[in-house]
Amino acid sequence: MIGDNSSPMVFFYLSTGIPIAGNPYFSYQIEETGIERFRKSERGGPSQETKYTKTVETRYQISWKPMTDAIEKYSRLDGIFPLITNCIDDEVCEILVRYKHQPMLEKRHEQLKTQYNVTPVLFKNAERIEAFLFMYFIAMTIQALIKKDIRMNMEKRGIASLPIYPEGRE
Repeated sequence: MIGDNSSPMVFFYLSTGIPIAGNPYFSYQIEETGIERFRKSERGGPSQETKYTKTVETRYQISWKPMTDAIEKYSRLDGIFPLITNCIDDEVCEILVRYKHQPMLEKRHEQLKTQYNVTPVLFKNAERIEAFLFMYFIAMTIQALIKKDIRMNMEKRGIASLPIYPEGRE
């Protein structure tokens, strides 16, 4: 037997002792077996004086089983959403609402690379690159403020959508 692992956190690959990224939900055992093969040492037909060489081919067999205690322990954590923050004065719901708004912010920065096609920036001076990206940031901020103003006015007037497509689709 080469390796035996009952620890839920660290797995070892064979007998080398090198930890590999493992799964805490399964334990495994690796068994080494040898298959003996005999082959003639020299050419020609077999006779009473024929010499054979023995070779041993090593094979590995892995067996595993689920660790039900670890699975039960970690299943109790299903549905828990850990969120680390330094906003200690804010309410938990308010922090979660801010966090859920994050993809919209990331979408704005994604637009720099896709719609606005800002990359690659071929300036040689770092200050010019910073100024160039800052101008795009200001433009995106103004765009977001205009959208917010339009949406607020639409809500005040009870307008659900704007007919911006020429063929009349929504």
